[in-house]
Amino acid sequence: MTLKKTEEWDAHEEVRKLVERNDELKALYRKLGYSPYIERQSREVIRGLKDLVRTELSDFAAFQRAVEGVRFADRSHLDELLAARGDKGKVVELLNSGSFSTELPYQLKAFTRTQVTDPARFTKLLDDLGELYIVAADPDWSQFSGKDRDESGSALEAYEKAARNAARSRRNPISEGVREEIAYAIARVRRELQSDGGDIESSLNSLESEVESAMRLDHDDAVQEKKGRLDDLLWNLVYVRHEYKPDHRYFKETIQEQAKKYLDSTWMHTPWITTHILWQLLDAELAAVTPKEPSEKLVGSLLRIGLLFLISLFLISLFVNLHWHWLVWPWLAYLVWYYWQYDPRLRKARVLRLIRDEVAAGGYDGEEVARRLRQLEEKGVYVHSLMYPLIRLGGTSPP
Repeated sequence: MTLKKTEEWDAHEEVRKLVERNDELKALYRKLGYSPYIERQSREVIRGLKDLVRTELSDFAAFQRAVEGVRFADRSHLDELLAARGDKGKVVELLNSGSFSTELPYQLKAFTRTQVTDPARFTKLLDDLGELYIVAADPDWSQFSGKDRDESGSALEAYEKAARNAARSRRNPISEGVREEIAYAIARVRRELQSDGGDIESSLNSLESEVESAMRLDHDDAVQEKKGRLDDLLWNLVYVRHEYKPDHRYFKETIQEQAKKYLDSTWMHTPWITTHILWQLLDAELAAVTPKEPSEKLVGSLLRIGLLFLISLFLISLFVNLHWHWLVWPWLAYLVWYYWQYDPRLRKARVLRLIRDEVAAGGYDGEEVARRLRQLEEKGVYVHSLMYPLIRLGGTSPP
């Protein structure tokens, strides 16, 4: 069986978690102007902001009359509204569920209004989002007057806060121009929140679009293309490892394909990825030389040796008692042939497994690993050519 039976899972979410806990991958993404932490936090904040915005009906009767004369991009939305006709509470719940609010035709929006259920919480979330994308310059102590410095240290606290913001700004991998656009979108949401009849929903949708654009790196096509290639590489490595066993053809083909793409992309070379791809290539080759049958996996164990000995005695005794002496020698010849062709194969698999385990643990000696692989090749074990350039890259981080 070469497919794994596993529970439902999200490969993209697994890649995000992998990047967040791996310093090498985080550093690689930072060079591209992307942070998985900022992406996750941003989406959580945006989701929290949307949960605090509620759509209400300003004129239920007019809304009901207008429903029959409009068209929805999604016909099921119209059917649901028509089914809830006359029940204002149910209609309001529909408007606040799923994609109703964003897809509501303008003819119906005229009879609705949006309001923030908890303005204080909403403002706090906007502050949190602003902290993620803050753009700050290094503070100048001279801007604080002597009088300010004497007022219970308030000037000093302000200076320290400005210094922390400036340091955070320098560490933020997202370009300053993009952060300024997001800051502008946040400011617009604040204005709509404070104004009577403000279009909070539209401003919030614009803010979400700016954040999503920043996470996709839409501002730079070349960088966006690089991030896409890195995303695809990690996704394929995580996916194939989760869904397939190393003896599956798709596992081997996928790892070999990703290894070639990785070697061709020198900008993404990191010890962790190098080691990870190398040990997966070794896994695929190990599966090819390891005996598949359960009984063969017991070779060398006392149980199997004893079992084969008893079977051999039984068959030889049977042949002798039945006067089938001529069968004894073919049986013995078969046993000799079996062990002659099987034992070397088992030893090769054992050596290859030791190499694989050493690589997987990290900190291996590349020259020594290459030497051992060449010795196995001399003994008939196939070693994919991509392994050698990966070994030369000298990955030393455990996967």
